[in-house]
Amino acid sequence: MPRTNGKQPAPTTVLRSPCPLLNSLANHGYLPRTGRNISVDALIDGMHAGLNLRDDAKLFFRLQGNKALTASSTGDAQTFHLSDLITHDLIEHDASLSRADIHFGDNWSFNQTIFDETKSYWPADLISISDAAKALVARQKTAKAVNPEFNLPLDGYTNSLGQTAMYLGLFGDYEDGNARTDWVVYFFENERLPFELGWARRSDDDKIPATGILALTTKVAVHYLAAKIGL
Repeated sequence: MPRTNGKQPAPTTVLRSPCPLLNSLANHGYLPRTGRNISVDALIDGMHAGLNLRDDAKLFFRLQGNKALTASSTGDAQTFHLSDLITHDLIEHDASLSRADIHFGDNWSFNQTIFDETKSYWPADLISISDAAKALVARQKTAKAVNPEFNLPLDGYTNSLGQTAMYLGLFGDYEDGNARTDWVVYFFENERLPFELGWARRSDDDKIPATGILALTTKVAVHYLAAKIGL
């Protein structure tokens, strides 16, 4: 799909984002399958329906949803299209685990070559926090080497740490990570939740907590810094 003025051309059917989680939720119908005209309330309702969020996580993702509204192209300041999230350095950033940098044009579509590098750092059945951090460091090194306009501001670094914590916790646990590798690979490559591999929405006594996401993000950051200096 060619890039047009830095915006994703509108197809006749659906719009998608650079975020595999939001795309997955839309593909399952938890968010509008068209990817269009999504309110923050609809975002939270869809995430809760698909994942089961604790109240603090609903607030956490509501804050993220409000960021999406700043890039809205819907004509309604209270809604956004998933494609609005291709706006560079909003949630999308250089050195994605599964997307090309904006310098190369298409910064929203899944890129198998890039993801192959990412998953090469996941050699075991479970992805440890350390291995996840090493994949993140490797992607940043590669992106910086091949992209003459590479730029990763502070928000990009923090977003990348949080995004890594999200997949570790969602497909593992929020204490130690240890995400099932087959679930994570399926999720990225198919942009669907891995129900058919045995994954399930969290129970009501094990809802996704914002405190867990933030704590795991901190652990990812520590391992990321260790990987950066070769420890």
